[in-house]
Amino acid sequence: RFEATVDRGGPLGELVQWADLSACLTILGHNLTFSTSQHQLHSLIGAAPGQGSCPIQRPLTFDLIYTDYHGLAHLHRAMGLAFQHYQCRFRILDSFGTEPAFNLASYAHIHGYKTLWGSWGLQPLQYMTMFPHTPDNSFLGFVSEEV
Repeated sequence: RFEATVDRGGPLGELVQWADLSACLTILGHNLTFSTSQHQLHSLIGAAPGQGSCPIQRPLTFDLIYTDYHGLAHLHRAMGLAFQHYQCRFRILDSFGTEPAFNLASYAHIHGYKTLWGSWGLQPLQYMTMFPHTPDNSFLGFVSEEV
């Protein structure tokens, strides 16, 4: 739903990143499912509606979950304790990357960082960055046009 704010200086980098990723995976023949609602998310991951108090009902039927930080927070609430079990399958689209130190809850807490993008405890290579600001993340790249 990025397009609603594009003409007002919205997250153009994220829009480009999602477009590039979805186009590449489709061209490579992968089956993609996009979810923009919590109801659909719950049905895809087999979670009961609510705040993740019940475990997911069945194993995930997909290998990877590409999401952004907002989607990661929704997954965390919906999956409950299963979130930790499946967190190796998450790939986070982060235009500018996330330094490894910000993944450590202890580091973030000591330094007073209270952001949506910190303290998830993921491996640095799970962050797909469009601009290689840190060599610790995976460089997803970007498309450019030759004039």
